[in-house]
Amino acid sequence: MSPTISVAINDGGDGRLNAAEDSSVTISGTTSGAEDGQTVSINISSSAGGTPINTTATVNSNG
Repeated sequence: MSPTISVAINDGGDGRLNAAEDSSVTISGTTSGAEDGQTVSINISSSAGGTPINTTATVNSNG
């Protein structure tokens, strides 16, 4: 089974991020099927266009 990642994005409750919020956004989540220390790819895009963000994160022992 492939690893899965579930994320939560604190967007202020309106389902959108704006310029006033973009420097203080917290993205957190949990994994299933990924090992402690494994590097995962994170790709964030917008349905309104804009430049996508591509980065990596390391799975910690909490999943």
